[in-house]
Amino acid sequence: MNETAFPTIAQWRRLHQAAAAFRKLAPWRWMNDNQLFAVQEAPAGPIGYCCVLGALGKILALAVYPGSEGFGSFLRLQNFDARDSDVDFFYRQRCLMASWETRQRLDKEDRAIIAQLGLRFRGRDAWPLFRSHRPGYLPWFLEPSEVRLLTLALERGLALCQRLQNEPDHFPLDDGRRILTLMPGRDGAGFETHWTAPPAVQAPICTMPPIDEVRLQRMRKVLEKKEGALEFDWFYVPSAIREKGRPYFPRAVAVVDSTSGLALGIEMIEPRAGVAQMAAVLLRAMEKSGNLPSRLCVRRPELATALERLTARLRLRLEIHERMEALENFRDHLQGHFGRAVP
Repeated sequence: MNETAFPTIAQWRRLHQAAAAFRKLAPWRWMNDNQLFAVQEAPAGPIGYCCVLGALGKILALAVYPGSEGFGSFLRLQNFDARDSDVDFFYRQRCLMASWETRQRLDKEDRAIIAQLGLRFRGRDAWPLFRSHRPGYLPWFLEPSEVRLLTLALERGLALCQRLQNEPDHFPLDDGRRILTLMPGRDGAGFETHWTAPPAVQAPICTMPPIDEVRLQRMRKVLEKKEGALEFDWFYVPSAIREKGRPYFPRAVAVVDSTSGLALGIEMIEPRAGVAQMAAVLLRAMEKSGNLPSRLCVRRPELATALERLTARLRLRLEIHERMEALENFRDHLQGHFGRAVP
């Protein structure tokens, strides 16, 4: 846990109190995970989109999806199909979670806070667990701002769920176009309910890498022109790395020959690494092979957009393919070596 961003014991106490009241109410008995509401800490502050989990009996939790990024995670979860080809789905979640687990699911840091607060829990689904989920990172301990948002969601969510239990027909959560949002009251106490429009979910954006004209001219001159395609993509490796701070799942950037299935380049990068580092892997793979293919295949539209100038300079035909068999076979082999662990 990052000691410079460690919540105070007072923050932990309030969070645990809110979680205990929410667990006692057990609103998953009458609420479903597709019933969304929102909380806002301050009039101009960020919004957390919340849903209650537990109707199916698999997990008891309150999930809070911060901002437009979190809202996009909620939509992907609602539309998730286990047959989907999005193998990175579980690595791209953005949410805060309060769940109730067995004691064995808690880390020593969680149990130390519980002991410091003088709390006791017994039995299955009784121990509160609080985690932050961010794309590419291992679920981790909460930072102070995350504790505040999750506490607020539990406190206001408790009052809302009580109303829904007592007035299920007179208190709808949505009207099909807007989301019921619990905002601070005008007097600074309590909250008011307002209808807000859902945030716009932006498509992934990849920044175009810088172009080294001299290097590209040399590649066009020196490398042997060869008919055929390279398949180029990245994917998460299911083995977390902890160097400093929060553990992360590295992304493997792979360049695979479409015909032979041979991996010409494979390098690991951090979750926040940009297209420039990915493009560098591609260029090194082509230089090492001594060949310049006629086509480059990718599956992500945002990656294709970012590579347009680069491939144009190399006179490669850039194609978007939903499936790339050679690269997928390589990915499955590599992930099978590490195991298919997910966050």
